[in-house]
Amino acid sequence: MDVETSEAIEGLSNRVDALGFDLRGEIATQGVSLRAEIAQQGAELRAGMAAQTAQLRAEMAAQGAELRSEMTGIRVDVRGEIQRLAERVEDNCRHADIQFESIRDDIRIVAEGVATLAVKLDRK
Repeated sequence: MDVETSEAIEGLSNRVDALGFDLRGEIATQGVSLRAEIAQQGAELRAGMAAQTAQLRAEMAAQGAELRSEMTGIRVDVRGEIQRLAERVEDNCRHADIQFESIRDDIRIVAEGVATLAVKLDRK
């Protein structure tokens, strides 16, 4: 190989080495930049998730309060209905007692009539 070619190859080798060094520096710089962007986006995502979590908790608390209120209203309605049913049952019991007394009186009257007839038949 002649001197010119050898010098050209050595110069080319030096330029490739310099480009490799520059490329490593750019890659390192880009890596630092990307790490910073990723860290920033991670922080933004965490903040967004924290805000959504707080919002969801507030919504769930509001729904819970609304459900408790509805359940209280339903409880009052059910208790009122139970009270009305208890009053109707009590009225029906009183009415049944009156009917039973009336039937007892009717049975007593029929029994007295049968006894009277039996006495009359025995006398004849």
